[in-house]
Amino acid sequence: MKKFTGPAERSARPVPAGTRSAPVPPTRIRPTSGRPPERSLTMYFAHAPKLVLTGSSDLLRPLGDRAAVLGAEVVVVDADPGLPVGDVDGFDVAVVGVGGVAEAARDLGRATEVLAPGLRRGALLIVSSPAGLRSLESEGRAFAACLAERSGLDLGDEFSVVAKEGDAITWHTGEEGAEVARYLVSRIAAVPTV
Repeated sequence: MKKFTGPAERSARPVPAGTRSAPVPPTRIRPTSGRPPERSLTMYFAHAPKLVLTGSSDLLRPLGDRAAVLGAEVVVVDADPGLPVGDVDGFDVAVVGVGGVAEAARDLGRATEVLAPGLRRGALLIVSSPAGLRSLESEGRAFAACLAERSGLDLGDEFSVVAKEGDAITWHTGEEGAEVARYLVSRIAAVPTV
């Protein structure tokens, strides 16, 4: 699997709401064999990926700080961001933090409004909730279907939605997206708390 590239030694700093971390110049992917690289979501993480964080979970900011250490361009979208759509346009990964069952409809509805205009082919969306909640699969799948309808992209083929409940991936719209989500979760979790 491809790994994040970028200055791992870069010092992490908190990312203010509605701002982005300093971008890292992209790295070109060059196949090592004579065949072209396979089409995979993991190819999107050979450059400085754009990571959008939105929702109500308290874990989003630490996640953003850790991702920035790995070289990600992080955009934090608070509840009422007043953020230009261009700031989320063409994101690679979005994490929607859902703090609890009561917040699910609000958080996922808000995320649809923020993310649908910036959704592009190959994007991965992770619906993240704490362990121990009842499954939010029905709400998450409705969120995924709404994104597909609003963006005109095919769910599971052109973009993927994955649910992370606690530390476990519990459902997904495509195995490739689930594989990438597992990789990203483990990669980000390995970064020391900043």
